[in-house]
Amino acid sequence: MGIVVRQSFWGTVSAYLGTGVGYINAIILLPLWMNLEEIGLWRTILSAGTFLASFGILGIPGAVMKFFPGFSEKEKRQFISLNILFLSLGFTILTFIGHIFKKEIIILFNDSSQALSPYYSIIYLLLSLILISTYLQGILNTYLNISISGLLVNIVQKLLHTAIIVLFGLGFISFDGYVWGNIINYAIINIVMLFVLIKRDQLGWDWHFHFRIEQYKEFGNFILFSTMSAASFIFVLEMDKLMVSSYLGLNSNAIYTTALLIALVIQIPSQSISKMITPIISQHLKSNDIESIDKLYKQTSKNQFILGSFIFLLIVLNLDQMYQLMPKGNEFREGFLVVVIIGVSRLIQMLFNVSSSIISMSSLYRQRFTTTLILGLAAWSLNLLLIPKIGMIGAAIATLLSYLIFDTSRLIIVYDKFKIHPFDKHTVTILLLGLFTFTIGTLIPQFQYPIISIMLNSTVISIIYLGGLIIIKPSQEINQIFLKISENYLNKLLK
Repeated sequence: MGIVVRQSFWGTVSAYLGTGVGYINAIILLPLWMNLEEIGLWRTILSAGTFLASFGILGIPGAVMKFFPGFSEKEKRQFISLNILFLSLGFTILTFIGHIFKKEIIILFNDSSQALSPYYSIIYLLLSLILISTYLQGILNTYLNISISGLLVNIVQKLLHTAIIVLFGLGFISFDGYVWGNIINYAIINIVMLFVLIKRDQLGWDWHFHFRIEQYKEFGNFILFSTMSAASFIFVLEMDKLMVSSYLGLNSNAIYTTALLIALVIQIPSQSISKMITPIISQHLKSNDIESIDKLYKQTSKNQFILGSFIFLLIVLNLDQMYQLMPKGNEFREGFLVVVIIGVSRLIQMLFNVSSSIISMSSLYRQRFTTTLILGLAAWSLNLLLIPKIGMIGAAIATLLSYLIFDTSRLIIVYDKFKIHPFDKHTVTILLLGLFTFTIGTLIPQFQYPIISIMLNSTVISIIYLGGLIIIKPSQEINQIFLKISENYLNKLLK
């Protein structure tokens, strides 16, 4: 776990800095200068591009993670060239289908179709940029360069987005200019990532393929199942947004997606750590070191659950004050319960998500398709049932129930194969500590000024939760962090 903590540190830092910038963009600047329909329209365009990219990427980033550790430098270049052919094929097929069925696809968005229609071609341009970005990030992460990809995607890209929003808000560009500014933003980040990889000699081409027939079969099987499973997963991540736009309109999508962005911060530690542990799990599987995987599984799941619970408490117990400070906060407050429900969903994912890396990197990768197919079907049917009846709250409940089914199925598959699970004697203790902190947090008196209430809430929550962690000592890694902070503080006092 030491290597994971060390190497994922800067990735986590960049993710949180990027989240801070993203929060300013999503919660302050966009609501300040855009109406709900414009926010909802841009996010629908972005969701559509991301949704299509899940099919066009063909599971290739996962293939890079799985096969790169065992390749020579020459084989890596050949594999990169082969992947470029697959990506080009995926993009061509999706663009052709989108052109043929343009009218039918736009009609699916009902009342939103008129606003979305002029931007239909931009969705496919955005698709191409997302495909390239996802692939380049996959290569950077495989070489354990997560701090670089994190800096570019989490911070630089969001700062450029801030600049684009400001230009829009000050009247220098129209909404069309805002959309094209984001397209250029994606292109700039891709060019920089490409430059970094070439500069470090980590990206090259060799069009003379010398893989064996058995390797091609293995690549093909993995890519086939990874494509279907990744597509199902992204289908779930983006489908609720698209269905909210279709059933409830662009204004509701603006409120819903803003609530999702607020809840997203809970899972940031998981995102950085998952990128780091996947290649490590792949290496342990190649050496059949199940004991190390079991240790990593338990430690990572527990630490993610600890961090996620703390962030969840800070967000949910300060949420009312956040809406008070937010421009158009009374309108966005409609998403209050969405934040809470999606937040619980994120916590469940953080507790179980290491199982996804184990399944993907092992001989069980075909089962990943089975589990994500279950996830996709559950999410689609539940959204179809609940959104028309209870609106965006229905979409949030559908997401929670879908992931509960999904994560339980992944847990069973991993346990059946390797006889390992993410729980230890402290899992329930951490849950009880979180519930106790939440209960106390609801009793804290609130002040007229939201900033003062946020400071008081956060202080009380931190004292109770972090103090509880020090007392019960559920994690050796987190205990070491506390000890190091204490030692540094004492050294400063003694100087």
